[in-house]
Amino acid sequence: MGELARRLQTQWEMLQLSLAAEAAAGDESERNTLLHQARKDIKCLRYEVEAVAEAFGPTAAGIIQPAVAMQRILGEQHDSVVAGAWLMELAARPGVDSADAAELQGMEARRLAGAEAQFRAAVEFPVPAPRRVLLF
Repeated sequence: MGELARRLQTQWEMLQLSLAAEAAAGDESERNTLLHQARKDIKCLRYEVEAVAEAFGPTAAGIIQPAVAMQRILGEQHDSVVAGAWLMELAARPGVDSADAAELQGMEARRLAGAEAQFRAAVEFPVPAPRRVLLF
């Protein structure tokens, strides 16, 4: 069980590094890339814990459930970034009504702002215990 805990701890630390790098990111593009990496790190942690959940017992849910929520939030953030880039390309095409494009871009900006707000709330108030669970 010790080796298993060390492996999961390593995955947890990778996630923490991704989130710390995101917090220090200088520009929006870099930040979006780092958030996408954090989402992938969360996914790896979640799947590894799910694979060994029986060995950890009920404490595994203290890692899996927040990971699912964070994956959803960061997935929404990433989808919005990608959609926003696509809408910018669409707006530049001939024959596209600029008012329609601006309305769609505004909707996507609100979606991104909502995902960012959810992310900030999740980071400021992390679900307790995953680190302690992995350090037994």
